[in-house]
Amino acid sequence: MNRMKRRRVWLAGFFFCIILLLGCGEAEKGLYVNGSVVSEEELELLNQDQEQAIRMKVLQQWAQEEGIAEEFSYEAMTEELEQVNLERQEKQKRQETIYGIISYSPAQYYQMKMDALWDGLSNKIELETDTKALQQYYQEHLEEYMEPGAVTASLTLRMENGEVKEQEIFFSEDVYRTMSESNELLAQQLTDIKQGETRQWMDEYGQEWTLFCTSREKDQPKPYQEVADVVRHQYGMEMTKKEVEERIGSSDIKDTRERSKE
Repeated sequence: MNRMKRRRVWLAGFFFCIILLLGCGEAEKGLYVNGSVVSEEELELLNQDQEQAIRMKVLQQWAQEEGIAEEFSYEAMTEELEQVNLERQEKQKRQETIYGIISYSPAQYYQMKMDALWDGLSNKIELETDTKALQQYYQEHLEEYMEPGAVTASLTLRMENGEVKEQEIFFSEDVYRTMSESNELLAQQLTDIKQGETRQWMDEYGQEWTLFCTSREKDQPKPYQEVADVVRHQYGMEMTKKEVEERIGSSDIKDTRERSKE
């Protein structure tokens, strides 16, 4: 009896293992980022760009952690897209103002959603960063917030009919916008030119321009108070990019997709 009993126990255990193995099966093949699979539809939206797919999945996961968005689902996105396009088409029928195109494609809407996640995370960083850290960032990137020194230059304009016009120019940050609207190329030349330098160019009307810089004041950084909003935005964007790169570097990436044989 003991022998028969042991045999029944052994068979029961054997069949249990078989059932367990059959029940578990193999995991779905795909590109996994920290345990989440990137759907084939999402990969198609990204033109099968694996690097970009990993980046977007990491971005989605971070946004979910911060409570900015729910877990991304291609199916949920397409349902949302259908509703958004329907509402925009209804607005068009009512002759209401619609910004952008009437109907978004899945790829366009996907990119809009990913941009919104990025902006949401960047804005969160901006709001949570104190002034001291922003001022330090400003000091470390002063070259990006410089105000060009005032320029004094002589301009000679030789026209196609041989006529020559000469004038003295005083150029500063205060008049940049006005001058760039009337002559963008001249404004850019005055922004970049160095003291003692001569620049020449021909315009579309066959006129020859000669610019000689007689003096240029030293460029000065704009006060922090004047550029505080720009500094905050740039800091948020840079820190968001840095965090995404760090998260990608520490992510668990598995690609179990079958590769086609060449």
